Amino acid sequence: MTFLELLQKKFFPKRYQEKQALKKEEALQAQRFDDGNDFQSQEQEPYQEVGIADSAANQSASAAFQRSKSRETAPKKQPVWLQKLEAILPSPQNPIRRFWRRYHIGKILVILIGTLVLLLGSYLFYLSKTAKVSDLQDALKATTVIYDHTGEYAGSLSGQKGTYVEL
Repeated sequence: MTFLELLQKKFFPKRYQEKQALKKEEALQAQRFDDGNDFQSQEQEPYQEVGIADSAANQSASAAFQRSKSRETAPKKQPVWLQKLEAILPSPQNPIRRFWRRYHIGKILVILIGTLVLLLGSYLFYLSKTAKVSDLQDALKATTVIYDHTGEYAGSLSGQKGTYVEL
């Protein structure tokens, strides 16, 4: 097959099929005349063979342009209610994965977790800005007195210093 024939087959498939059918027809005629058979007595037979060859060429050409064989088989006709039901229900092959991808669960989780972190950070920032620092300072300055079980003075604690109390 020459380069030009390959280009013709790729870009002009119908014309190439017609050319191949003519070549086959001429080859059959030449073979018949060489064998001594009269072409006129068997007029319909070459056309039948060309028709068969042409249909085979059509099938091979259509198969050449298809990516998978699944497109050759027609899908089964199903009732409308069953088609709607299959559209809603996940398929039996990897149902969790198909559901996860169909409804973009990963994206939704990323958005929700990001929003939660942002809200939590905002709340903690608000608490730190609205805290009464004077109350915290007074609590640090206050002294806590510790008494033992008999009610006697055992020691004291302040915010910064304390005396050791043995319990």
